[in-house]
Amino acid sequence: MKSFSKVDTQIFLIENDQQDTSQTYDQDEYDNIIPVQFVRDYYDYNKPHGQIKQNTETTWRLITCMFGVIICKLGDHEIEISRENKKQLMIGPAIKFEYYNKSGKSVCHVRSSA
Repeated sequence: MKSFSKVDTQIFLIENDQQDTSQTYDQDEYDNIIPVQFVRDYYDYNKPHGQIKQNTETTWRLITCMFGVIICKLGDHEIEISRENKKQLMIGPAIKFEYYNKSGKSVCHVRSSA
């Protein structure tokens, strides 16, 4: 992890180093944002362009776009994450969000806490 910033209450934007190989999670580093124990993960494969998905989990989530480009909408905030920009979002239990597939295909990876 290169850096992180607080976007809003329970919304953190994480920026990672621009390298060919990227680490998607390191508990020691990410505990500096908020100490959370992630217990499960899954991914959504999105096709076609413009497909909208919602996430209403009531846990902490770490969102990574593994392929393509997605636009995440969190209240008044709209944030683009992609494989290329290597940004991630950590969002809290009180945050509902939706995202849409900006590219032709995308893969959104989600880690969830207990």
